[in-house]
Amino acid sequence: GVLPRLAGGAAAAGAEVEGTCASELRGKESDRIRVVVQNLRAVGGGADEMADGLRVRRAGAATAAPRKFAGVVDPRGDHRIAMAFGVLSAVSGNQIRILDPEIVAVSYPRLWEDLRRIVSGSAARWSSRSMGRRHRENGQPHTSARQSRGHGQRSRPTPKRAAQRP
Repeated sequence: GVLPRLAGGAAAAGAEVEGTCASELRGKESDRIRVVVQNLRAVGGGADEMADGLRVRRAGAATAAPRKFAGVVDPRGDHRIAMAFGVLSAVSGNQIRILDPEIVAVSYPRLWEDLRRIVSGSAARWSSRSMGRRHRENGQPHTSARQSRGHGQRSRPTPKRAAQRP
């Protein structure tokens, strides 16, 4: 699960990075290599797919201003893709909408709440209310602490999902 997060972090930082020897990621909940590359491109990032990994390219000349990303991300049913792009969407100024945001509950039920808390604590111009509104506008659930007490608990795989694992 590190490659999607690494790709999102590199894109946010404007860094060029190459991840290889990861061909096993093609057989997870999605083809994570292909889905990360497609979604980075969908939000304005530069990325190339390789047989056993991916390359995140710097977008244009390096500037002091952070790169802004906007668009729709389709995680294709993969919670790790949704989480990686959720973090990228929380970076100030990014306007990323994630389809099927509830998928993160498989491994991190409180992700959206925690991201709101982190962003509101680090960016004075954002309040938790505006972050909640932003996520509702992006189709992401707005949960209260009472609704998401399952933080840290892993969901059990459904029989269909368990059958897909080796």
